[in-house]
Order: sequence, then C-alpha cells, then structure tokens
Amino acid sequence: MDIHTEIEFKSMLTKEEYERIVATFPFTTYHQKNEYLDTLDNQFSKQKKGCRIRTKDGTFELTIKTPLTQDETEEQNWSLTEEQYQQFQKTRDLSYIDSLFSQPLFTIGTVETTRSETSYKSGVLMVDHSIYEYHEDYEVEFEVTDSKHGKADFEHFLNEFELPYRPAEKKLLRMKTSGKG
Repeated sequence: MDIHTEIEFKSMLTKEEYERIVATFPFTTYHQKNEYLDTLDNQFSKQKKGCRIRTKDGTFELTIKTPLTQDETEEQNWSLTEEQYQQFQKTRDLSYIDSLFSQPLFTIGTVETTRSETSYKSGVLMVDHSIYEYHEDYEVEFEVTDSKHGKADFEHFLNEFELPYRPAEKKLLRMKTSGKG
C-alpha cells in the first residue's frame, strides 16, 4: 500500500476551451475507467471518503481518497493484479487487501475519462474529457507537491489561457449527481 497526500487545483472547462488547451501542449493522452465503490450501507460516503478501482493500460489500482482540505486529499493506493480484479468482479470481496474492505463492495457508478497530461511549471497539468452515465464534462487539473507555488502556477495558467475559474467537484460527486437535475 502507498499512502500520500495529493495536492491539486481544478476548474471546469467548456468543450471549446478543452480543445484549445489540448491543441497547445505536447500531451501524453490515455484512457482510464474509474469504477466507484461503496458498501451496502454507504460507509465510505458517510465518512466522506471515495473508493474506486482505476483501470488504465491493463493495470488496476484500488484507491481510498479522504479529503484533508479543499485542495488536499490523502490517498491510499493498492495495486491489484488482473486476476484479483476479475475475482473481485465475481465476489465483491477485497477483505484480504485491508480491513477497510471488510464488507462487500458494490459499484455505484463508473466514469470513462480521456486524460491528456504534461509537465507545466511546478507540477503536472491534466485535461480530462469524462463521460458519465447521463452527461459528459471537461476539466483541467493541476497536481503539485507544494500548495503555495501550485496555486500561483494554476492561477497563471488560467490567466494565460483567459479561462474563468469554475469550481470542480471531485469526479465521484459529479458522477453521483449526473442523473439529477
């Protein structure tokens, strides 16, 4: 298991803004699927935690995200083999991984994302096109190791591209509300 603090700044984008940014930088682009999970009695949601399995390039990563501040999240990550993932799909059991998963886990939704990323100033710039069950959206994320410098660099990026700041909820929350309204 790997535990670390993720510091990221985010803003929603329009499709046109997304396309303009993707055309500007030498991005590495890939596809990922986030399968969001919870217990039958919603223990992770009640604790304001997110649980997901991310599938990317034939790899499987189980993650628990716990918010620390608006821009910081504690992440706990476990790598799964393809066999472990396939077994989980049948049994819904990951209790052998950690006591956090003592109850069966159920899929509450999935998000398919095309992510483009590149180095930018003090961090990694990512632009995402995400597809949910009932809608799609676009966002920019800037992941850094230093909150102060990262915030300044993110604000510089928004100004440089003449982008308004539009608050971006976590994908899990956007997925949960995608069918409402």
